[in-house]
Amino acid sequence: MAKPKFYGVITSFKKDLSLDVNAIPWLARYEACNGVHDLFLSSTTGEFVHLRKEESIELTKLVLLRK
Repeated sequence: MAKPKFYGVITSFKKDLSLDVNAIPWLARYEACNGVHDLFLSSTTGEFVHLRKEESIELTKLVLLRK
């Protein structure tokens, strides 16, 4: 069996725990183009309690306003 192109955890954060502003739009687009019907931004794995309000707003804008 061939190894999948992506495996493990793909995250929206850099190693320093800041938002990865390049990865977030890419990840949202990749998921939408590959059958994901809904995205729950910063809510399903507990990140939301670690984000400042400004970061949560930025995360939402990066997905909604993606190019």
